[in-house]
Amino acid sequence: MSILRLILSLVVGIVVFAVTVAGIEWIGHQTYPVPETITDLQTAIGTAMSEGRLDDAGRLGEELEAAMSAYAQTAPTGALLFVVFAWISGAFLGGGIAAALAPFLRVVMALAIALLDVAGIVMMTSQIPHPAWMPIAGIGGSLIAGLLAGLLVSAMRGPRRAASRPAAD
Repeated sequence: MSILRLILSLVVGIVVFAVTVAGIEWIGHQTYPVPETITDLQTAIGTAMSEGRLDDAGRLGEELEAAMSAYAQTAPTGALLFVVFAWISGAFLGGGIAAALAPFLRVVMALAIALLDVAGIVMMTSQIPHPAWMPIAGIGGSLIAGLLAGLLVSAMRGPRRAASRPAAD
């Protein structure tokens, strides 16, 4: 049962991470709207996918990647900071929830969420070139945030004791 709770804590932590990142990035897009060409391409990809035109969707995806690469190089610093803040906040909140729900290995669960975040950052920044400071800040910040979340939850919750075991005489 403990292993099931451990796996469940990881799954819930991933969901919280994803919702946090999406929410903060949405706020960032409201504050710093992306160019219409990007939103138009995203809409066109969705339409092509829903109509089963996968070749068109693939071509549009390449165009979107090029447009996003160009935008990432010229985007306002505030827009880029929102993205990095989203990555770090996702690692902290997702990692904290995973740690809080875990029956043991709390810091490990929080760091697992941070490492998933790092993998996403590496994948995203290798596909779409970003300013060099973004992956550095995102990766470092996410690892620190995940570690801090795990340590904080561990300190607050204290060591777990098995409730079903009788006390030793």
